[in-house]
Amino acid sequence: MALSEKKREAIKRKLKSQRGPKGQGVHAPKAIEAAYFKDLSKIVLKTAKAVKTEIGPLLKKAERDYVADAARPEVQVKAALDKIRKQLQKDLDTIAKKIAARRMAETEKYHKAQFIEDLNTAIGVNLAEIVTDEGIEAIVRAQTRASVSLIKDLPRKQLRRIESIILQGLENQTAAFNIQAQLIEATGIDVRRARLIATDQIQKLTGNLSKTRQNNLGIKHYIWRDVGDAAVRPDHQKRNGKRYAWKDRPIPGEPVRCRCVASPDYSDLKIAS
Repeated sequence: MALSEKKREAIKRKLKSQRGPKGQGVHAPKAIEAAYFKDLSKIVLKTAKAVKTEIGPLLKKAERDYVADAARPEVQVKAALDKIRKQLQKDLDTIAKKIAARRMAETEKYHKAQFIEDLNTAIGVNLAEIVTDEGIEAIVRAQTRASVSLIKDLPRKQLRRIESIILQGLENQTAAFNIQAQLIEATGIDVRRARLIATDQIQKLTGNLSKTRQNNLGIKHYIWRDVGDAAVRPDHQKRNGKRYAWKDRPIPGEPVRCRCVASPDYSDLKIAS
């Protein structure tokens, strides 16, 4: 780290005070989580709309045929669902890659800016020049791949759930209105899953970016900080305010829906001699 003598002396003084300064850490960006959730919700709602358009008329016909004891349209329903699957899969890979790449890149950009701001505030000197991107690209690329897989799996699971509801309804001669009500409820489940994916993936990336950027500065320890509300896991509440090594697992943001933050312990900070 090529720093001026003035900056090195300022850092040394700060590190000696109060056993070294502690940063606030970087929280997952809520605005990007919300945008990511909106992206995924569109996929879920598009799938639900296609089902309503293609399957709705078949369910109404099936209800009339219950009385006539005619053959039920299971074959037509499966054919319609296969058609929907093919339509959705046509561009899904491209769409998933575009969404994931955009939101992961936005998160990385946000994280870097917030990380530098936190570092500068804690030390009292502008140290943007010592923040490197070593290892960052690999982390973003890996999280993007994971997100693409989850995005592509979202409509697949949704259609499997839909098919089960419809075929079970036809088997039991359930009224079309009641089957539609179950499908609406199922859509709610998939929307909630979309929210989970969006939140969890951004939080995981944020946690791993914090680990890498801190490690790049020689920071091997952090203070675990929870968000202080009723939704915090009991075991994470116990970790709050305690010092941990980055080599230990889990790290903040790693467990599903973990909103905790790693506040850097800058007493580990390496500076040029």
